[in-house]
Amino acid sequence: MVRLETGQFYSFFVSLQDEYILGPGDSLIFNLQGGRNEVFYQKVKKDGRLYLDFTAPILVSGKTLAEVKNDIEKIVKSSLTETEVYVSIN
Repeated sequence: MVRLETGQFYSFFVSLQDEYILGPGDSLIFNLQGGRNEVFYQKVKKDGRLYLDFTAPILVSGKTLAEVKNDIEKIVKSSLTETEVYVSIN
């Protein structure tokens, strides 16, 4: 948290988190809501990929969290009916 001149506090956590570059061993939280409701954790494997049961392996190592979120949102939209996904670092 950072205190602004106005006296308000501002958190840089969200923007910094999105710029984080993923690599093997990083753990992500997936929150599926809608047609499929589920919360699960998945680690990036040694080969730099995520292995999710609703899609082929996804290469995420070297990408920012924002890029991975975007990729996974597209995959969920095309493969899971009426389901939204929220992704964050564990």
